[in-house]
Amino acid sequence: MRYKTLAAAVLIASGLSSGAAHASTITVTWDPAASPNGPGLSSTVNSITQNNQVISDFSMTVINPTTGAFTDTGYLPITEFQLNGAHVAGGGISSNYSLYYQYTATGNFYTSSGAAGFNPNGIDTATFSGLTYSLVGANGSAAFSFPNPTSNPTVSGIGSPITLATGVLDPAGGSTGSVASGLPSAQVYATFSPVNSESGFFIAPPVSGYVGLSLDSAFTNTSSVVKFTASGGDYYLEVNGGGGDANFAVPEPNSLIVLGSGLLCLGMILRRANKIGQH
Repeated sequence: MRYKTLAAAVLIASGLSSGAAHASTITVTWDPAASPNGPGLSSTVNSITQNNQVISDFSMTVINPTTGAFTDTGYLPITEFQLNGAHVAGGGISSNYSLYYQYTATGNFYTSSGAAGFNPNGIDTATFSGLTYSLVGANGSAAFSFPNPTSNPTVSGIGSPITLATGVLDPAGGSTGSVASGLPSAQVYATFSPVNSESGFFIAPPVSGYVGLSLDSAFTNTSSVVKFTASGGDYYLEVNGGGGDANFAVPEPNSLIVLGSGLLCLGMILRRANKIGQH
C-alpha cells in the first residue's frame, strides 16, 4: 500500500484471496471539469471513460516489532487512465489538476511462526483492522515528499483540495498483506461512497449507481522505492514512488447483501512489479 498500500502502502499488494466475491471489471466515466465544488478546471478537460487507473504510491508504515501492530499512512495519486489496456487522455491530469487517494490503515503483523510480531528479514503476514480514505481532487500538480525518514509523506503543489468520495475497510473482510525479504504487499477491500453533490463528476455510473461496486487496486514495489528505518523501538517502512493499478468491479450477488447499500470495495493487490520500475 504503499507499504501502499499495506493503499494501498503497506498495502502494496499481493494477489491474495478475498472474503468477498468479485466479478469482472466495469467501465466508468468521470468528468473532473463538471465537479460543482472543484477542482475549477477549464472547459478543455475531457470526460474520462476508463476501466483501469495507473496509481503511484507514497506511504509510511510504522510497525512495532514486538506486538506487530502497524499504522500505514499515505497517498495514491492517479497518474494515468486506461481503457482496455490503452491510454486515455486525462485532459491534463498531474499537470492541470491532480486526483489521489489519501488513506490511513491499521492492523497487525505475524511472523512465520504465527506469533504476533515483525521480522524485517523474514516472511511476515498481516491482517487489517481499519482503513479510512478519501478520493481527492485539486488544481495543480501534486508532489509528494517525506520530511524525514520517520515522517508521513506530505503533499504540495496544489490548491483547495476537494473530497470526491470516501470509504472504510470492507466489513465483508478478506484484507490481508505480507512483507517478504523487506518488500511489502497486501490486498485490502474497502467501501466506496461518492459525495452526493458530485453527481457531475461521477457520470457513469451516476452517484446513485455506485451501490455494490468494488474498486480493486493492485500495487507493486521494488527495493529501489522501499526503505526501512529503525527508530525508537519501531520500524518505519517508506514507499517512495511505488505503483500499481486500480479498477472497478461488480461483486457477486451474495457480496452485495453483505456490503449493503451504498458500499463499494477498495482492494489493493500487488501484482505487476514492472509497473514500479517505471516510477
